[in-house]
Amino acid sequence: MDWIIVAIAVSIVSLIVAGFALFEANRTATASETSAETAKLALKTGQRPWVCLTNITPNVGNLVSQYVLQYSVKNLGPTPAFDLTFEWYIITAVDSCPAELQRAPQAQPASNLVLGPNQTIQPSGRAELSLEQINSILERRLYLVTYGIVSYKDAFQEMHETRWCAYWRAGGFTATPLHNSAT
Repeated sequence: MDWIIVAIAVSIVSLIVAGFALFEANRTATASETSAETAKLALKTGQRPWVCLTNITPNVGNLVSQYVLQYSVKNLGPTPAFDLTFEWYIITAVDSCPAELQRAPQAQPASNLVLGPNQTIQPSGRAELSLEQINSILERRLYLVTYGIVSYKDAFQEMHETRWCAYWRAGGFTATPLHNSAT
């Protein structure tokens, strides 16, 4: 009878040890899987293009009606950005950072443009402004706001976007606290 109690006790202890071993094996496998996913994400993040907007410069052409913005788009990443598409808007606003930004279907594919690592291109945006609007900007009653999106693919064929929004008020452009991001 004692041997039956010992056998049952040994069986129970063996089941507990086996259950604990299975739990630890599952926990280790989950940790390994998470670690592998983190390493994969770090590799992709480190090896992808990062397209950003730099050097927004106003250039007043005909003071009566045309305001031109020139800017540079640069790839700061170690791999090329493929199939760049640009959207940009230039508006006047009472607020330096409008809560809502209107988008119109004016995406401009850059003819399958490839932007290599550390390469820069210089597209420009044009706005038709009245003399009254230009004077209101120069007199600090209105802000000149530019915003837009650069979309592109990486070497893994994943889409990314860089969104920007900045305002100019008699002196230079400043990034707004909203509407600036990169994916």
